[in-house]
Amino acid sequence: MALVQDAVAPVSVYGALCFVDADWPLFGGSFTVRGIDVCWPRRLSRQLAALEGAVDVTAVAAAIAAHFPPA
Repeated sequence: MALVQDAVAPVSVYGALCFVDADWPLFGGSFTVRGIDVCWPRRLSRQLAALEGAVDVTAVAAAIAAHFPPA
């Protein structure tokens, strides 16, 4: 997260693992480990929508692409 934060500053960075096709329990299921949220897409979408301030997603994506080489 620190490396990504350096690449996109001053945009705030939050850690999350989002499992798209996971078999989550009907109730609960999401959790946090060492400050990293582990959740399903709908929950992550709600969390991102609740953040304050507008972010230029295209500019952030370009900064990340320019800073980190493809795998």
